[in-house]
Amino acid sequence: MICDGENREIAVLNVPHLVPRRAELGARVDGKTVLVLYYLDRRGTHEELAEVLHVSRATYFRNHRQALERLAHAVFA
Repeated sequence: MICDGENREIAVLNVPHLVPRRAELGARVDGKTVLVLYYLDRRGTHEELAEVLHVSRATYFRNHRQALERLAHAVFA
């Protein structure tokens, strides 16, 4: 299935074998996972990913923010 833009994100989320399950990611979803799924794999919106990863929006955004800060520090420090 080949889609582009917004339709691609929806299509990927609707294909269960392409969406990571919590067991595959371990007990804790880290910031690296969040960044890869959102920016590289483009698996959906932040809210959709929080739901798929079975974490609260607060936990998702905390991990996202911390990972972006670590990435910025690694790149620009």
